[in-house]
Amino acid sequence: MNQAATDDGAQVSARRSRSVLIQSADTGGPDGCALGCLGILLGLGVLSWLGYVLFEKPKAEAKAAYEHALQEIKNNPGNPDVRQRALALGRKYANLTSDLDEAMIMNDINVVSTAPMSQPVSMAEEIEKMARLEREGVISRGEFDALKSQLSNKPSQQVSAAVQLLRELHDLKSKGVLSQSEFNMKKWDILSGRIILR
Repeated sequence: MNQAATDDGAQVSARRSRSVLIQSADTGGPDGCALGCLGILLGLGVLSWLGYVLFEKPKAEAKAAYEHALQEIKNNPGNPDVRQRALALGRKYANLTSDLDEAMIMNDINVVSTAPMSQPVSMAEEIEKMARLEREGVISRGEFDALKSQLSNKPSQQVSAAVQLLRELHDLKSKGVLSQSEFNMKKWDILSGRIILR
């Protein structure tokens, strides 16, 4: 009887344990729910942190480096090495964001490197620069006429920056960095006033 009572007691105890386990598995139990919620929150936190480390942090660092390089150009506008560094950092930032493209980078660099002019550039000088672009095939006769008409409505520094940007875009096209269609799109942006001539 002693052995039978022990066996019966063991069976009852095992049944209770199984019952508690099954009940916990079915309902999740208070501990199971808390652990599940904690796991989900921990997982979301890790994903958020990974998103920041993998995407947002490099983008913020690239933007800060690009802005610092633009500030260096302001301090030393005649240094071509500083311009090249800013261009490289701008491209790195552009690869991480859709807010920036090659023409915008060139525009930023040209704007910050343009030193304040002690004497305004004459209209004749600007027209001569535009005529040179036409002779070199960078712009057509119609585009020359449109740019010349804008000269009377815009400050000469803006037109000068547009001429410089067109020249640099043409150089990029000549080096194979821009295709003809990309060059034409950027040129249209400049000539239509979407870039610089606002």
